Amino acid sequence: MFKKTAVATLLGCTLLAQMMPAAAAENRYVSYLTSWGLPDVDALTAQLKKSDIDIFMLSFGQWDSEGNITVSDKMLTVPKYEGYWMPQGYLGWTQLKRANPNKKVVVAFGGQTYEGIWSAISTPAQRDKVAKNLANLLNTRFPVYQKGLKANEAVGECLATTWDGKCDYSQYQLAGYTYIDGIDFDFEKAARLTQQENDNLVDLVKRLRALVGKEPMLSLTTYHVGADPENCENPSVTENCSYIENARSAHHGEVTQLLKDSKDLFDFFNVMTYDAGKNFNYKVAMQNYANAVGDKSKILVGATINSQWGPEGNFVESKANNMERAAWQAENGYGGFFAWTLGSSTEQTSFANQVSYLNDMVKLAKETPPVTPVDPVTPNEPEQPEAPAVELAVPDVSAGPQLRYIDYNKGAEVKLFVSDKMLKTTAYQVKLNGKYIFSFNKGSAYYSYQSDLGGGVIQLTHGLDTKDGDIITLNVTGSSTISQKIVVKNGINYIADKAIQSVIVGNGKVSVTISAKEYNQPNRYMVYLNGKYMMESYNGKAYHSSVKKQADRVTFTGSSSVKTGDKIEVKRVSHIPGVSSSSFTTIYSNVVK
Repeated sequence: MFKKTAVATLLGCTLLAQMMPAAAAENRYVSYLTSWGLPDVDALTAQLKKSDIDIFMLSFGQWDSEGNITVSDKMLTVPKYEGYWMPQGYLGWTQLKRANPNKKVVVAFGGQTYEGIWSAISTPAQRDKVAKNLANLLNTRFPVYQKGLKANEAVGECLATTWDGKCDYSQYQLAGYTYIDGIDFDFEKAARLTQQENDNLVDLVKRLRALVGKEPMLSLTTYHVGADPENCENPSVTENCSYIENARSAHHGEVTQLLKDSKDLFDFFNVMTYDAGKNFNYKVAMQNYANAVGDKSKILVGATINSQWGPEGNFVESKANNMERAAWQAENGYGGFFAWTLGSSTEQTSFANQVSYLNDMVKLAKETPPVTPVDPVTPNEPEQPEAPAVELAVPDVSAGPQLRYIDYNKGAEVKLFVSDKMLKTTAYQVKLNGKYIFSFNKGSAYYSYQSDLGGGVIQLTHGLDTKDGDIITLNVTGSSTISQKIVVKNGINYIADKAIQSVIVGNGKVSVTISAKEYNQPNRYMVYLNGKYMMESYNGKAYHSSVKKQADRVTFTGSSSVKTGDKIEVKRVSHIPGVSSSSFTTIYSNVVK
């Protein structure tokens, strides 16, 4: 198992407000940041500005049996003021917070080196003391000192002056104050954790939540096999086991009950899916954790860019495999990744290259869309050949108006595409079985909804009910001339109905990923929660939602209070945004589990 060094001091953790959900899971991107192996403070701050990591963890903290808290290298000890030099460990994380105000810093308590802290919360009185001191830590205001401030950036009285009494901004001056944002419990021991130790931690966290509320970020970090079935310790058992070496781990299933008991106490769970060898199946471990917590969007896969332990000897994971891990969790709706580490490097990798490495993982995770699970289908009878799908693209109107009939599972519509110039200068009528239904006459449209599609194309839409064999015609007004004729055939197979690539629910958000080509066509996709309108997209725009566009797909996300048992539907609907319609085809329907 991975042994974190006693002098480790890992800096600042940042959480981007999501997700992320979400959602596809709103990914969190986490890295430890050690107190050793760092460049000087100025270079450190400059590199961290370039980092796409969301969460940096100050590590490691510990407490004693009296609840007294200390952190490695005194990173949270406010130093005695000196104008020329101050401890880099303290300066590093406080300047990180000032330079990156949207980022959050948490402190990781425990780790294998400080595993003795779990014996120091054995009694209710001890847990009460630790909880109160952790709450006090979260409420502590830490001064930020920095050199090279401008006069309007310094706070309070001048702390260092030149020989002639002027404020010396080349020395450290007070730049403001900051706070830490949360606590990570790095719950690991060389020996197997007991159920009593699990219960003690749950009680401690409950006491802390009662003191600080929901806002501070609390996370739990545990061993890779912690949620495996306990019988995986037997080498003859392989089902649902992530680690199947001949000599098994003593930690299989040690925190399964803890995960179930604390799923609402922690914001997310870090799984140490490393230090188990090249054959370790991290996907099985992640699924076991998700089963225990009940929400995979709160589970973060672990990775290391340093040398790690393996049953056949230490090794360094390839970057390709770490990248695959970052993409896999995004595809499958997990909550992000956390990495060991920025700072210390067993491979003598420069800090700038460490930042670049993890940025590549973040970029790939962000660009990887979630995959929609496909339920297996057992055919009852031989399938009939499916008719070729019809594309609902905007037609070429340079030679004249173009009439289209669009069928839905419920209802239908007629669309007439015309150039804006022809709309203003000509007159046409559309008829159903010889009877007038809508028209336009030199710029004015009647009994239809008009939509500017851009590129000089205007769309007129009229909803109606039809049956097979009905005839729709486009007629020149005032003439018996029929420009176009369509014989109605219902049950048409449309490419537009296969545009949905995924629908992900999590963190109070619903995210719909759709083919970019269909998203940019005048096809109206509406999302419903329990039969009530939530959001929609039409002709390259989304409404009541946020949008993320990629080359071949678009994701639009809406916020809502989604819970188990809720029904999510996506419908291709007639007409244009803002206009109600009874014509639609349900192309996605699922109940949240």
